Amino acid sequence: MALLHSSGGLSYLARLLVDPGQKIPASFLLAAETGIDPRIPVGTSGTVLDDQALADYRKIYLEITRDFEEAKRDNDHARVAELENQKDAFSTEIESATGLGGRKREKSDSERVRKNVSNAVARAIEAVALEHERLGKHLRNSINSGSVFSYDPERDPQWLV
Repeated sequence: MALLHSSGGLSYLARLLVDPGQKIPASFLLAAETGIDPRIPVGTSGTVLDDQALADYRKIYLEITRDFEEAKRDNDHARVAELENQKDAFSTEIESATGLGGRKREKSDSERVRKNVSNAVARAIEAVALEHERLGKHLRNSINSGSVFSYDPERDPQWLV
């Protein structure tokens, strides 16, 4: 017998274990733990990058592009490689912060919920595994996480009640 400290992750696991095969959205798991209504639509937490940050990123990207072209003309291969890496990094950041037509992407509350619930479940499984290795392995192999969670064991674990 092992005793674990109560946690949100253990509550989420308990809820999943009650209904094998049932797909449960992360927001419903969180709502059950915190006592909020899961039917309330989630919104956004603002844009990924604010206007000033996005303008700064674009300005830096243009400067790097100019330096890159100059380094290519000068056959400065080391500088070209360095600037290419910087260009790629800024390009990736700008692309992740903007959508179609350059519109700013918004951070989704549902993404934050998914991440928080996933992390809590992973921590809970690790805590279980420290006390009971076989059960931890079973949970790692049977819990599906993401926007929707489920407990899908390969075979019936025949829990003792």
